[in-house]
Amino acid sequence: VQGALSKIEGVRSADINLEEQRAVVKHTPETVKPEQLIKVIEEAGFKAKEENAQKEAD
Repeated sequence: VQGALSKIEGVRSADINLEEQRAVVKHTPETVKPEQLIKVIEEAGFKAKEENAQKEAD
């Protein structure tokens, strides 16, 4: 999953914790939408939903 997410244009980082069943994906919202990220995760065989969107200050 991490490799698939990292290949998407606009994804800055993808940290996957299988034990906690959680992924933290930092991305550029103008380039990739959360729905696209969820689709990639689900295509890899996992359930996904957007929990909390936090904007970072550049």
